Amino acid sequence: MKNLKLLFCEETELPTDVIWFTIDNETSKFFVAYSKQIIGYNSKDYKKCLHVNLSEAISYDKPIEIVGLQYMYGEEQLCIALRHGDVVLCNVVSGECECVGSVDCELLSMSWSPFQDIVIFVTNRGSVVVMTHDFDPITELELSAEGFGEGKFVNVGWGSKETQFQGSAGKYVSGKERKHEATDAIHDDNQVKIAWRGDGQYFAIGNVEQGKRRFRVWNQECDLQYTSEDMAGLESPFTWKPSGSLIASTQRKAHRHDVVFFELNGLQHGEFTLPFDTQQVNVKKLEWNSDSSVLMMIGTDVKSKQDYLQLWTVSNYHWALKQNLIYDEKIAYTSWDPEETLLLHVITKPGKYYRYKWATCIYDSSISHSIADDVKSTESSYIGVIDGTKVKLTPFYVMVVPPPMCAFQVHLNEFVNEVSFLQSPTTTNEMCALTTGGNLFCFSSIPEKSDCDDKVQVMAAGGNGFSSQIKPYNFSLQYTIDKTSDRFDWRTIHNLLWTSTDQIVATAAITGSNRDCIVTFLLKKGTEEMSIEKVFEVDGHIVGTCVGVNSGNTPEVIVQLNNGNVLKYNISQCETTPLLDSNDTPILLNDIYHKMVYCSFTCGSSTTFGLLALSTQRRLLLNNKIISNECTSFAIHDEYIIFTTSTHKLICFSRNQDVASIENHFDRSSYTQSGCHITEIVRSVDRGASLVTVTPSEHKVILQHPRGNLEVIYPRALVISVVKKYLNSAKYLCAFQLMRKHRINMNLFYDHNPEKFYSDIPHFIEDLNSADYLNLFLSDLHNDDVTVTMYNQHYPAKHKLPTPLFSAKVHKVDKICDAVLAYLKNADKKFFLSVLTAHVRKDKRETQKALELVKVAQDDHSMEDNQIHDALKYLHVLVDGRVLYQEALATYDLDLALTVVQMSHNDPKEYVPFLNKLKGMEEDFRKYTIDMYLKKYHRALINISKSSDHFSDCLGLIKTQNLYGEALKLFGQHTSQHREISLSYAEYLIAKHLYEEAGIILARSENHKKAIKCFTVSCNWQLAFASAIALQYPEKEYKELARTLANNLIDKRRFFDAAMILEQEVKDIEAAITILCKGHLWSSACRLIQIQKSELLLNSHLIPALLETASEVSSTLTASKEQFERHCMRIFKVREIKEERRQRNLLAGEGEGDLDSDIASDFGSTVTGSSLSSVNSRTSQRTAKSRRKQERKRFSLREGSRFEEQGLLQALGEIIKAFASMDDDVHSLIIHLSLFHMDQDAHSLQHLYKVTHDLYSQLITKIWIPPNQDVNEHGPHSTVNSIIANRIGNFNENLTHAELEIAIPPKLNSKPKCSMDLYFASTN
Repeated sequence: MKNLKLLFCEETELPTDVIWFTIDNETSKFFVAYSKQIIGYNSKDYKKCLHVNLSEAISYDKPIEIVGLQYMYGEEQLCIALRHGDVVLCNVVSGECECVGSVDCELLSMSWSPFQDIVIFVTNRGSVVVMTHDFDPITELELSAEGFGEGKFVNVGWGSKETQFQGSAGKYVSGKERKHEATDAIHDDNQVKIAWRGDGQYFAIGNVEQGKRRFRVWNQECDLQYTSEDMAGLESPFTWKPSGSLIASTQRKAHRHDVVFFELNGLQHGEFTLPFDTQQVNVKKLEWNSDSSVLMMIGTDVKSKQDYLQLWTVSNYHWALKQNLIYDEKIAYTSWDPEETLLLHVITKPGKYYRYKWATCIYDSSISHSIADDVKSTESSYIGVIDGTKVKLTPFYVMVVPPPMCAFQVHLNEFVNEVSFLQSPTTTNEMCALTTGGNLFCFSSIPEKSDCDDKVQVMAAGGNGFSSQIKPYNFSLQYTIDKTSDRFDWRTIHNLLWTSTDQIVATAAITGSNRDCIVTFLLKKGTEEMSIEKVFEVDGHIVGTCVGVNSGNTPEVIVQLNNGNVLKYNISQCETTPLLDSNDTPILLNDIYHKMVYCSFTCGSSTTFGLLALSTQRRLLLNNKIISNECTSFAIHDEYIIFTTSTHKLICFSRNQDVASIENHFDRSSYTQSGCHITEIVRSVDRGASLVTVTPSEHKVILQHPRGNLEVIYPRALVISVVKKYLNSAKYLCAFQLMRKHRINMNLFYDHNPEKFYSDIPHFIEDLNSADYLNLFLSDLHNDDVTVTMYNQHYPAKHKLPTPLFSAKVHKVDKICDAVLAYLKNADKKFFLSVLTAHVRKDKRETQKALELVKVAQDDHSMEDNQIHDALKYLHVLVDGRVLYQEALATYDLDLALTVVQMSHNDPKEYVPFLNKLKGMEEDFRKYTIDMYLKKYHRALINISKSSDHFSDCLGLIKTQNLYGEALKLFGQHTSQHREISLSYAEYLIAKHLYEEAGIILARSENHKKAIKCFTVSCNWQLAFASAIALQYPEKEYKELARTLANNLIDKRRFFDAAMILEQEVKDIEAAITILCKGHLWSSACRLIQIQKSELLLNSHLIPALLETASEVSSTLTASKEQFERHCMRIFKVREIKEERRQRNLLAGEGEGDLDSDIASDFGSTVTGSSLSSVNSRTSQRTAKSRRKQERKRFSLREGSRFEEQGLLQALGEIIKAFASMDDDVHSLIIHLSLFHMDQDAHSLQHLYKVTHDLYSQLITKIWIPPNQDVNEHGPHSTVNSIIANRIGNFNENLTHAELEIAIPPKLNSKPKCSMDLYFASTN
């Protein structure tokens, strides 16, 4: 689908009769040779840089004639071969010449290998001399070497050649001598031709032997490999494809003139026919460009003596003529540039030097959508392909036809060089073709005219018998370019832009100057004249153009100059201004960008424009910003910019942004991508695939592979963009068909715009008008929002919305199903299956309701039997057959269940006996049996409770399924069943050790005797006494019960309740005071003593208990204080050793290392790696509880252990926590010691407590190191672990749960409660 377009043509005058040409790309110079002299020029300004006259530089007594010229790369020398046999090296800087070798015969030509390591000289004795780079002889080869070569074919016994099928040769009788077409020696120059393969491993030599031309292939070691087969009419043009696959030559046959191709083994492999008569043109030269993509042919017309230069390309094994140039003067030399693949050098006999720069392009009518989005897509999808005198056209919006085929083709009587489509914002239904002769043929797609004229031929359907579904172009008018102007050369017209129906803008080379001009042609209908309206000269060469628009939506021309400047040409005012980017900076391109598109970008209601440009170096620019450095092609869609990369990716990014945002997104200097919401959607493509076109307003992307075959893909971004348009315009049927075709999730209907779709559900159902479509939609629903999950790239605006901390559960499916059911309530019966689907697809399936609907329809005969059958069959698709059978049973309709299960293909032995057994049961018991089968025990309990004859089954169900609560509600409070269930419930609670609840259940059923036992065990003494009173217990049993309850309460350390029972129920005051003293309830004990007014109880019970408790507390405080001091001294010592070790490591340059293990090695042995692994293997088998316990225990207090410091911290923390918990008890003890004048004991206890408290308070900040005040512990990157680790200073951030517990310092009240002022002064 690619064509060749001319970027620019440079022309300069050289001396006449140039015979050789060579180029130096390193220094941008070229050299031409005449018969005796060599001249060098600078390629930029064409100034002379070298002039050498060989007759003066080297004295010869023989006439000098140059037969070969080659620039030696990296040596700044020219290698010159002279006819008399000398080889001369000429320095291109100094001009000095030196003869470096000579042969004893005349030289006819010279050929260097691609890497210039071997040179071949052809002599007049019929031999070739092969030398090294330093001109050391390798060998001399005879052109008429005998034998086929080392690659001679092997005969495996399949018969002789005469017995094999040979195509048209098979028409001759076997054994009869065949007549070969005689070679016309007039058309052969009888020269020896040499061709090298691109890698330099092989070379071929073609010559004439016995009136026939053939060639031989030699390897780099000069061993003959192959000899070509005899072919009549083979001519002298000879070239080897650089990629190494084919050797090209020409063959003149009786009825056509072909370019033929040969494989390495000399056998023919394809051909194509030149567009001339057999005797019309003599082919002088064939040459491939450096990347083997274009084949150049040079020929001379026998009659007119004009020279033709043709450029051919191949796609899908079809050769197409892309460019045809005609020269009135003879071509002296042509050559492709060795580095730039599409740069061509042409020198004519009169001395004109042409430098053509070509580029590949695709003539696409849809390019107008880059600036105007309202063009009809059916009129903007044509691709034009030039093929000699034909233009092949295919509307890819309608059909995809692989090349070389097409939908229809336009036949002209001249060779076509360029094609342009009308690029108007209103229409694109016209095309024009510029021919070699300067004629412009215009074609239009006329809706009223359905038949084609004689210039248009429909190809896609194979001709007759098919009705065309497209409106092909028809010939409209023919215009002739005004060739009388001397301001520019009409032959160099290129960059054709059809801006309006009566105006064409093109570029051309100014005559006699290395500058170009912009020419505006006026198309005058009726006169068929293409008159020149305006000519605007620019400073330099124009290498690219495209159509743009100004603020008034008037077409303008964007012009790219070879110096990188980009100008905007106002056609009406005939003036140029620099094209600016979004920052009002002139756009400057640092390379030749062969494809440019002026593209619009829409953000809200504002529209901005930007220039997209692609260079041959695969750099894609948007204004001055690099979009990609590996772009191979790009195309414009209504909503996306699409491009392919050399890494085989297809990337789309949206046009629904302003240009400034996209530029900032791709700004490599600042790389501010994080601040923009530009989403790039990427998918993989086949290797080497490039874009041909994108159908505007649609979702079809056409790719072409390197061989030429086409592939149609539907990128998800484009498909969803079209779906969005359909959904926004409520075209639900179009959206559904597209989504079903491309497997788009149906949830997008709702998630795209939930409010709009929910309100449009009636219209949605009416638009689909199909139960199958509606069922497919309902079956695909789920509660996730696909615009934030699978299609989040296509909804970037939702990324900006804040994510709620707590989001309510979405019931989207239920909401849609309820709306569908509400609409279909009175709808046609054709949506009956949709109603079933809506019930079944809810979050909580309503399968039973669906079955009930089927049953109702069956009973009232509103549907046919086959429809009922189809409905049940459909339900089997939505719901598993076993589940559906169970739901049918849940309706208690055995006939329905039987009908459902018969369609599930289950074995009748599995369900028939069971259903028959159910039919013979009483109704309630049958329902109970069904519920038990379905494991619906609550419903089974309700049904069985209605059958008084089966209470034993009911009680069994209650016990097995623990349905006591529901059962108690079903049976009356004073019934025997209620009492029996209550007793069973109590036994169940007692088994679970829930004695208090069991006692309540027993008390409710008036079983107080057992209730008392339960209340006694649960220590609920109030309810126990209530049940005892209800049973009217005798006084003796009542007191025994009271003492039992008191003992149980004492065991649970509920001393106050036990004392109250003894005081109030048993009337044992002394026992009550004893219990209160045991529980340190001093105030309550004092109250009872005061009530009794007994000094004896005070001295015998309370005071001794106070003194004993004071002594115990003092001992405890003293012991904990001593232990605390020991641990403090040890932890300070451990930290001191660690600091010394750290300082030594830092001084030694070893880093801090593992200080814990160093401390362990200083104090004792540590756990080895093997033992640690064995410990880990054992601990991995422990339970979670035991692992936590083991984790707490691993902080050993053993001196020298690895975690000694953590163990000390844990022990110190536990001491302080225990001390803090004693505050209330000590405070109460001191108060009552003081109350009974035991001041010395109270003072001693308070003093000891205060000293201990001060010690702990003073050392807490030294033990638990405070945070580093210079560190921001609450920064944005802080975590809970990092804050705690910063506060404790010496711990790593990755702390375990046990480490976190010991890392937090314990809390200690700054002012303890036990500080009576009475003893405070004496304490100080």
